[in-house]
Amino acid sequence: MSCGYQLRGLQNGDVELAISSVYLTGGEQDAALLALLRQRLQQFGVSEVAGNSLADVRLNIGAIAQSRRVLSVNASAKVSEFELHYSVSYSLAVPEGEAKQRNTSARRDITFDENQVLAKAEEEQRLYQDMRSDAVNTILRVLQRVKLAP
Repeated sequence: MSCGYQLRGLQNGDVELAISSVYLTGGEQDAALLALLRQRLQQFGVSEVAGNSLADVRLNIGAIAQSRRVLSVNASAKVSEFELHYSVSYSLAVPEGEAKQRNTSARRDITFDENQVLAKAEEEQRLYQDMRSDAVNTILRVLQRVKLAP
């Protein structure tokens, strides 16, 4: 008997992309995002091409921002919780089409304990990794809606 729990994110069987090639630019400020995006595109049979005239879609990764702000403090005026934020702006265009600017962002809350600094730093990195994965899944869902002219 199963509990019904499923991992979040797109699986290869969940998505079919009408495109077979992409011209990918930008995103150098977050190599992990680019690597994950390239890996996922490859899993869906989409090849990266060197020239935009050869691609079904032009995808430009613009600004990528990662930040953290204090969400709450305890009675001793020490930080007890942070809010993490991750955002990606990108543009998408089909041949002969105008690029459409899009954004995706995510927020996560994390508690902070000064007695567990290393563990909390690792947890923070895992949360950023999770948000990065969510951003890639959002981009894939947008690519899923791309309809190419016959």
